[in-house]
Formats: sequence, structure tokens, C-alpha cells
Amino acid sequence: MTEALDALIVKEAMAWVGTPFVHGTSVKGSGCDCLGLIKGVYESVFARTAEALPVYPCDFWQDAGWHTLFLNRLRIVAGPSGTGPEAGRLLLFAKHGALTHLGIAVDAQSMIHTSADPRVGRVCHAPVRLVNGLRLWGVWSFREND
Repeated sequence: MTEALDALIVKEAMAWVGTPFVHGTSVKGSGCDCLGLIKGVYESVFARTAEALPVYPCDFWQDAGWHTLFLNRLRIVAGPSGTGPEAGRLLLFAKHGALTHLGIAVDAQSMIHTSADPRVGRVCHAPVRLVNGLRLWGVWSFREND
């Protein structure tokens, strides 16, 4: 990815700050969850429609089977970057080895994400662990081409 594209991804992610957390949705300003944030940023930056979000329970993280569903859905728009948590990269977090959370790196120390907190916001992700015990599982990049 180019620096210009990375900057565009970060700019679009920042435009989602303040969007309320609403499970299973992807509408800037109205509501999204972490997967919906990724979907919305992808659609805006690349001017392509991503597949609809799957229906999944709020406590999906308690069932490791959802790890595969999330990875398969994410692979449609992204893939492993081979880099660290740099601007514009997708950050994948896991608990007990299963993917449970996503964010978009603003820089090497912070990201845009949403969770059961009330709104999309910018938080520190360094070194690679969030307060609720999630650990950085992977760093991916959006796919530029279909």
C-alpha cells in the first residue's frame, strides 16, 4: 500500500469517530460494531460494496467457531500485511487464540475501533494488548484490487 492510501484509510477511519456502537451494523454516524467499521471504511475508500455483515450473536467471542467466520469475511477485503501496526493497517485481536476484535491503526501506538463502549473512538493499542486481555493476533492490509 502507498502512503497516500494509508493516509486516506486513516482519514476515513477518523471520520467514524463518535459513531455509536450498534452490534451488526455499518453506518457512519448512526452505528457500527468493529467488523462494521472495517466494512464501512473499505467501502468508502475503495468505492466498492462489501458483502453484507453476517448475523452473529453479541457474545460470538465465546464460541471459537466464529473465529473462522470472521477470518473468512475479512479475507474478502484484506490479507496479512507482513508489517507491524502502521497507519492504515487492520489490527486483529484475539483472546485464547480466537479472533474477537478489529481496529484500524492510526499510527504505531493508536487505533480507531469500537466495542461495547458507547462510540467509535481512538485508543492506544501499544504495546499490543488491550485492557480486556485481548492480544494483537495479526496485522492486515486492505486489498487494493478485487
